[in-house]
Amino acid sequence: MSQKPCRLKGIEKGDPDIPVSVAASMVNSHYLGFSGFATGFSFANTVLNGTASLMSISKDNKAEREDIMKYIVISQIPDRWNHLRPIGSDVDYVSIIKITPNTQKSHTHSVPKVLGLEVQNDVEDKELCKQHWEGAISFWEKLGQPISGKNNLPEGKERVAPRYIYDFIKEQNAKSEYFARQMAGADYPFDYPRH
Repeated sequence: MSQKPCRLKGIEKGDPDIPVSVAASMVNSHYLGFSGFATGFSFANTVLNGTASLMSISKDNKAEREDIMKYIVISQIPDRWNHLRPIGSDVDYVSIIKITPNTQKSHTHSVPKVLGLEVQNDVEDKELCKQHWEGAISFWEKLGQPISGKNNLPEGKERVAPRYIYDFIKEQNAKSEYFARQMAGADYPFDYPRH
């Protein structure tokens, strides 16, 4: 099965203002209450609506394009840019799409604090609270160990990744776990609903 590059019809021709939607979601925990009503997820979801245009390739914006490429790389692994070969003419071969957001049509929806969300009637029933369990299971993304590529010389796939990669993995995993546990353990801040 061959892979074909993704093409955005119209944007390649330089048509301005192509409508786009970009969505991202993140689940932090699975909340388990006393009832089906009080069972669900803590999460955040963002939808960015706006218009996209292809950034032109010219000498006038070469520095800006390089800055954008650098930002994309360091937003993934902070120190990675300093360990890449010189960018050279790569900046002229990468398509960069600028998105102008429409703030009135974009939104973020989140349910971050759900621990303890119960029906008031259940909370007042002490026997029910003794017989059943409520709590949360935290979710977080965990990065695995690096896998070396075949083009590393001289060892090929046996070559060990540089220290900064291992440091990044350790730090990112710790941050992800801490954040997920904080979200999973955040108490529901409102009054309990009644049946």
